Amino acid sequence: EIRAGRSWGADLVGMSTVLEVIAARHVGLEVLALSLPTNLAAGISPTPLSGEEVIAVGKRSAARAGEVLRSVLSAIDAAGHAG
Repeated sequence: EIRAGRSWGADLVGMSTVLEVIAARHVGLEVLALSLPTNLAAGISPTPLSGEEVIAVGKRSAARAGEVLRSVLSAIDAAGHAG
């Protein structure tokens, strides 16, 4: 997946977002997807993947991610809908 994404010009590859979006749209839900990248993919980083690294990056990014989410939700609320 990582090599294919790179060949297509992707900067990020998510783990499950696309399948969840497909399922939600299938039942008629509107969807907004946000991602918080926490580590380089397997085979990209010179060091082994680490769950501790993912948690540490998530904690360091939590405040900013919250700000982004509040801003997005505020914009959706101001518009009266997501579409």
